Amino acid sequence: MVVDRVVLWDGTNLLGHGAEEIMSALTDDLASATTSSSWTLHLVKPGRELPSKRVVLPDSKTILLPPVPTLGITFEESLDIRTRATTVSLIRLSDDSPLRGLARVGMVVATLNVSGGAVSHRGLSAMDLGQTLAATASEQGRTILLKSPQNNSLPKLSTTQLSLPSGAVSDWGIKFSDNAKQISAVVDVKDDSPLAPTMRPGQVILSVGLPNGIEYDDLPTDELYAVLHDSANAADQTRFWIVENRPAPLVDETFVTLPAGKLGVNFVGAPPRINKILPGSPLAGKVFIGQVVDTLVLPQTDEILYQLSAKELVGVLVETNEHTDRVARFINPDTRTLTAPPILPLPDYRALPLPASYPLGIGMTDLNGLVTITSVRKSSPLLKPGAGGEATLLGMAIDTVSFPNGQVLMQRTAAQFNDALKSTSDQEGRILLLKNPNSDTIAFSTLPDRLNIALPAGKLGITFGKTVPPMVERFTEDSPMSSIVPVGMFADMLTLSNGTILSGMTTHELVAELNASSAEIERHLLLKNPRNQNPTPAEVVLPDKAMVVLPTGTLGVSFRQTASGCVVSRVHEESQVYHLIRPGMAVDILTVKTGQVFTGLTAKECCRLLRASKETSGRKMILKNPETASMSQRNVVVSESGDLTSVNGDKVYDDESHRG
Repeated sequence: MVVDRVVLWDGTNLLGHGAEEIMSALTDDLASATTSSSWTLHLVKPGRELPSKRVVLPDSKTILLPPVPTLGITFEESLDIRTRATTVSLIRLSDDSPLRGLARVGMVVATLNVSGGAVSHRGLSAMDLGQTLAATASEQGRTILLKSPQNNSLPKLSTTQLSLPSGAVSDWGIKFSDNAKQISAVVDVKDDSPLAPTMRPGQVILSVGLPNGIEYDDLPTDELYAVLHDSANAADQTRFWIVENRPAPLVDETFVTLPAGKLGVNFVGAPPRINKILPGSPLAGKVFIGQVVDTLVLPQTDEILYQLSAKELVGVLVETNEHTDRVARFINPDTRTLTAPPILPLPDYRALPLPASYPLGIGMTDLNGLVTITSVRKSSPLLKPGAGGEATLLGMAIDTVSFPNGQVLMQRTAAQFNDALKSTSDQEGRILLLKNPNSDTIAFSTLPDRLNIALPAGKLGITFGKTVPPMVERFTEDSPMSSIVPVGMFADMLTLSNGTILSGMTTHELVAELNASSAEIERHLLLKNPRNQNPTPAEVVLPDKAMVVLPTGTLGVSFRQTASGCVVSRVHEESQVYHLIRPGMAVDILTVKTGQVFTGLTAKECCRLLRASKETSGRKMILKNPETASMSQRNVVVSESGDLTSVNGDKVYDDESHRG
């Protein structure tokens, strides 16, 4: 017999699982089950179709958490697009987790009860949940309620119900103020407040409950104070309130001494903004999501770094992760401005030969449309003895980066310049040109508005980004275009040697056209500057006339009959002439072989001749744009048996009257 489904002791169903997975689940369950626990195996005959692999979770379950330093669990926070509610799900259990066989991966954390039930959290964020579990790790009696993601009663708000101490509210060290909805919100919590472990600024008081069973909802601050004052004689823990756990307002400024090792904080952007604080982070409660790093002081190297990007900051933190004396200034970007680095009088420009190495020990930031040097490490290879030190670089802006193959980068972002310097770090002969952004007499290099370039035959060695329109990103080492085509411009229009004009192409379409026409020597590519030029709409402008030598075999071209004659309606992608024949062109002359030159064919006749001659080499087809060129006179004779012949077929190319 074959195991179709396993029902674990808590009702979890395992469907379509393998033997090792089932044994692992049963082993975990045996370690956590009670004497009354039971399991069920559903068996079916071999050969019967088994269900797809999935887990059906129980609707809900409550787990008693042991008082241990770590539970070995990992959570993930997600947003429900329909309800806009945030849920926190269990996504991983470590091999040594004491909750194996109890907690089920995939279940949602609904409620966490701590402090002997005096504090009940619902719908906590992943960060709040991790911090609360860490802060209460030594407590006995903590419980967690897990629910299936399909449960209809998942929390829609993050709330905390807290039993209140006896006595006057003025002794609690908490201040309130009305929010925009005239509901009382916490604005300050003293460090010695009896509610400090749970309460924080930003929380909103949703409800207050009294010993007599009366509850007050959404009170303004003056009424909240009155209710708490009138009930000050209530016994300890007989009153409660329910608060909504909104994010605390950002602190304007915080100086934090960073410990050695991992900080458990994620940064993004420039300047580096905190977008995630991991559970267990040593900076939890000291820094907050939304703050940015303004400066980083490194006493051991006697450096102060300003206006770093997230990538630069992380690089420095990793490099100095054993230091215990690093100090970072975190600020609220809405209320504080970034500290400007001390800048001495700058030269008009500096041309720096770059060594074949990376990193270069400089930080760069996008400021006012330019890329400005905002930090220079003392270990930077750009600081040569006698060159004036970092002050001659700080505040300068990047004008160009020149490469040995003639390529010149200009008008790039800080990230793009940095990526280019990193990807070419093995090259000698690169030149970094810096200019003074404050000088009234210095002009920075700019990309031309438009550039029409004649393309040589063969491979161009250009890499276009997967953008719309296609952007020039880089070149191969042997590219003949590296000193001609500027990086950062986009390909707007391609003109082929036969006069076909293609615009509004995707990168895939452009590359395909360039490859198909690589033997041509009279192609032109129009490039535009994305900063001030708009792309031309997608369009194919047909040439007046085009001649194509047809390969043997099936062409993969469809024709239709119109007032203009036999017109190409479709060219299949697998066709050998896919980029040579364009839909909309009309067949003017078809040469099958010497003496068999046909003009004015109908679509049906053209298809018939092409099929009959598919093994004939050297066939030629002249196509014309029916909107701009005149078609040749018909010379086709159809016999009674249906055979096609041409009149004066050997003179078609010489007779001026047959030319459009």
